[in-house]
Amino acid sequence: MGRAPRDNCSRKYDVPLYCASWLGGKKGASALPERQSRTAVALSGHAIFGGGGGSAKHGVRNGLVVAHYDVQSHFLSQEIQWISTGEDPPLRLVVHPQGQVLLVATTTGFSAFGIRYRRNGSMVFSAMETPAALRAELSEQKAMVFSGDGSCLALGGTDGRLLVFSWPAMDLLLDSCSSPPSPSSSTDDPEVGLPIKDLDFSPDGSLVAMAQEGGPCRVWSVSKKKVVASLSPPAVASSSARAGSKNNRSRIGYCRFARRCGEEGGGGGGKGSLLYTTLVSAGAAEGHVVAWSTKTWEIVKSRKVCQDPLSAFCVSGNGAWLAGGSCEGELIVVDAESLAVRWRDRKAHMVFVTAMEFSADSSVVLSVSADSIARCTEIRREGGGILSRPQMLYIFLALLVILLGILVALVRGAVARLEMRKERLKYLEVEVVYEEAVALLEDYQNVLATIAPGSHLDSRAALAQAGLKCDPEVYEALERRLVSMEAAQRLRLPLVNLESDEPDKDANFELLREDGSHPDEFGVWGSVKHMLGVQPNQLQGSHQREGALFLQERSPLILEVEARLKDKCDRLTAALDAGALEASASTAGIRLPERVSMAVTELSQERQTLLQDFYSADRKLSEYYSVLEQILGVLLKITQSYKLIHQHEYDKIKTEWLCRRVRTMHSKLRVFESLVLKDTYTPETVAALQVIRGHLQQAIEEATTAYNRATTRLREFEGVDPHFDEIASRYRDLTARLKQSEWTLNEVQKDFAVHDDSQ
Repeated sequence: MGRAPRDNCSRKYDVPLYCASWLGGKKGASALPERQSRTAVALSGHAIFGGGGGSAKHGVRNGLVVAHYDVQSHFLSQEIQWISTGEDPPLRLVVHPQGQVLLVATTTGFSAFGIRYRRNGSMVFSAMETPAALRAELSEQKAMVFSGDGSCLALGGTDGRLLVFSWPAMDLLLDSCSSPPSPSSSTDDPEVGLPIKDLDFSPDGSLVAMAQEGGPCRVWSVSKKKVVASLSPPAVASSSARAGSKNNRSRIGYCRFARRCGEEGGGGGGKGSLLYTTLVSAGAAEGHVVAWSTKTWEIVKSRKVCQDPLSAFCVSGNGAWLAGGSCEGELIVVDAESLAVRWRDRKAHMVFVTAMEFSADSSVVLSVSADSIARCTEIRREGGGILSRPQMLYIFLALLVILLGILVALVRGAVARLEMRKERLKYLEVEVVYEEAVALLEDYQNVLATIAPGSHLDSRAALAQAGLKCDPEVYEALERRLVSMEAAQRLRLPLVNLESDEPDKDANFELLREDGSHPDEFGVWGSVKHMLGVQPNQLQGSHQREGALFLQERSPLILEVEARLKDKCDRLTAALDAGALEASASTAGIRLPERVSMAVTELSQERQTLLQDFYSADRKLSEYYSVLEQILGVLLKITQSYKLIHQHEYDKIKTEWLCRRVRTMHSKLRVFESLVLKDTYTPETVAALQVIRGHLQQAIEEATTAYNRATTRLREFEGVDPHFDEIASRYRDLTARLKQSEWTLNEVQKDFAVHDDSQ
């Protein structure tokens, strides 16, 4: 079993989803202009879903949802764009391989959209004129697919008619209804008109596979316009199938050609090319995948992959994976070579999967379902059973080199840390001596400040009283020495060795300018270096003049600095002893640095303890908050249950009241009916109605007698001559003509009479 993908990224939208596809195009980067190619590649993480609630007005809209999938964070965004399709929900959609055209099939026709990519990463969808060939009266389309190079478009409808058009000219290349039947089928074959369930082009675009509901999988040749193979579903035995099951015939569901980059022939009959079909086994309705050879059209492999029938199926672009979705919402990833299930998720969707598609790099599979959920599952390869032995050897050698590199880095890191620790100790020692020298000069300046001008007190005596043991000239030289060293450091001059009064070679910047000048004369940016008007040569001369005096008086100065540091250490030790009287016995023989380190360690441990207490309190607060939320949820459920109980009682009372009200109204109507009958049938009206009834009965009897008489005479006439009706009708016609002729003669005679009178 392959490595499980990362946490599946899913998002629920407002509409049931029936179709889905990736945007950006699989070959758009090479076909688009240079400016749009980079944008198309950047938009390879955009996906589009189609769905809706149909024409019924129940609040569910119909249209297309555009969302963005971030590969790095494995995050599927909310709806970033909505394209409405009116009252017709999109059932199928297909994106051109170059990523610039989107075709959508609805229950009543087609819609075409142009896709334009912007530099800022957004997309603009513009409605296009639907081609005339798609505006014809076609049945509802259940399958649409472009060829790999985008030059052909195949359509499959519920009437079993396969249409292949050239793109974008839309010239009809193949019509299954007008093409000659295959040798294995006839025009009277009932399977010819079965609805088409799935279509797929071979990688070279020469073949089209057509899977029909309950029928075989027919493979058409686009150039020859005929069926080159008719693949009947094999008899796949099922362990759970019943012997007496009526539905004992396997059914082909979906079909996909293998995608093998670099292989000659692709799916057009090249050596080793395959056609994958899904199969529903007889009786138990289990999902199988069958691999057919496109050279001999025989079964190469077959394997059961799911306990339920597959409702969606797709193949990765690199030809390594097959993905399927079952009618129970399960997702599976199958190795295309061995047909072994590498990964499955039984609870990916709540209901049947409606559509699936791999991304352009075959690393993510997109699936949608009628539960309004779209899911992106990242696929990763695992070494065991998938990689070849040379690849595994290369990976092992690479890992070995990486481990050796890590080991060398660790050793170098340890050495570097040791060197850094030594340098840090040196730096701390120098820093302590420098700080003590500065403090010594501050004490010297304070002593000089206490001596009033004109006082008889000698400066040497004042220094002795303050505990300073060196002469004033030494302190003055030390001060000038420190000032010159700080100025040299500020001017980035070479460091000076106290032993030889020469620049330190390790720190000297031996960089000469192009004109031959020395770097001490110029600054970093080429200007002459100076500090408040002091030049480097002045600092060098002052340092050489005072070097001899400073070297003579350096020993007592060092002793004085050492004594001051030792005194401070003693005071620090006394302070530590005063602060830890209980632990004085255990720390009596420990040196001061170790005691300071122990104090720092204790403070660090105390800080860690406080942080742990803080984190523990924060976790407890989170737990209390979650418990409070659970309690609040339980209270809400109790409240809702209480409201439902009382609402039920209220509904029962209201129902009983309505029933009684209806019975009361019925009683009132019966009373009103009685009153109307009482007012209508009085003694006077009853007598009149009886008279009227007698007259009506007499009229009915007379009419019945006349009807019987006429019927008897008609029968007598029919007994005399069977053509009596025809003779009677002719007689009526002649009589009518004679009447018209008489009227005409009369009118003519009147006209003659008027003419005679006028003469």
